[in-house]
Amino acid sequence: MIDPLDWQARIDGTLNHSRSCVRLPLRSCHAITITLFDNAAASGLLAAFGYDADRLAEERAKIEAFDTANQAQEMAKGAAQQASQDQEAALTKMNEWVAQYVKIAKVALRGKKQSLEKIGVTARTSKTAAQRAAPTKAAATRAAKKA
Repeated sequence: MIDPLDWQARIDGTLNHSRSCVRLPLRSCHAITITLFDNAAASGLLAAFGYDADRLAEERAKIEAFDTANQAQEMAKGAAQQASQDQEAALTKMNEWVAQYVKIAKVALRGKKQSLEKIGVTARTSKTAAQRAAPTKAAATRAAKKA
């Protein structure tokens, strides 16, 4: 016969080990707990603590339900991650296409700022700083060549 004190020490050790299972995969914790429940149900030593065979079966069912829900959640996470990756890839391809479209539209509609704005491409209404400075720079370059 198993010594009840020795059995209690084993249960305490397993429970303390189960608390540290947070760092282990849930499969390991599930296996440890199911083994504990199977051994405890067979020996009947936990009946004094209010854990008869029926209650141990209920607790085991709760653990298995948790494990099933956890597996479903992990599968959903994987699907969500895959969907995010697919969405990012599609967005990247679309941005590349839009950039190419804008380049072609700017060349095709050069000088037709209103037409560019109609298709959603913002057109400059004033010259850039480099364009405003160009005549001065060109005049300085010509003067330097003459000197």
